[in-house]
Order: sequence, then structure tokens, then C-alpha cells
Amino acid sequence: MINVWDVRTGTLLGACVGHKQGITALSFAPDGQTLASASHDGTLKFWNIASLQQLTSFSIPGDAHNPIFSPDGTLLVFGQSLKPKGIRFYSAPLPLETDLASQNLVKP
Repeated sequence: MINVWDVRTGTLLGACVGHKQGITALSFAPDGQTLASASHDGTLKFWNIASLQQLTSFSIPGDAHNPIFSPDGTLLVFGQSLKPKGIRFYSAPLPLETDLASQNLVKP
């Protein structure tokens, strides 16, 4: 479980629930609307921060290390611990237009 807090007020906003084991890595997209999380359960998940809902999930071998979004938020890259070691790239899901509209980020 990933708890999401408002650091200005100290208020717990809610939680992203879905991983079955401990979280190994977290990364926010540049716009702050999407969170990527990796877990010992072998999954990489993307979350909508406004709704705290899972956008998508990928199976990944091993643990993800140091996930970083591209500047435009469309790619996530991370290092990997299992052989073959290397760097993996994933397409980041875009928030749905309805999510953006509810946050006044797009005009209806």
C-alpha cells in the first residue's frame, strides 16, 4: 500500500492499494498526476494521483531501481537487478481526459 499525504497540511489523502509485497521504487511523472511504483511482487504499476486508482500494471522480472520519467512524462526508465541486468523502458499511461477535466487542466 502507498499512502499519499498532503505535506502542507499533514493530511492523509488516501492510499494506492494493489501491490502484494513491499514497494521497492516510486517515481512521480513531471506533471505530478501519475505515480509509478515497483514492488517485490514483480509488478510495475502506474497510479492516477487525483483518483488514487491504478491506471495499468506490468509484470517485471526482478526489482526496479531508480525509476525516472522522461521530461514529457511519456516514458519511464529504470535499472534492473536480475540477469540480464540492464535498463528497461515503459510507456507511461496518460491521464484520461475526464481526469484532466476534473482537475481543470483541460477545457470541456
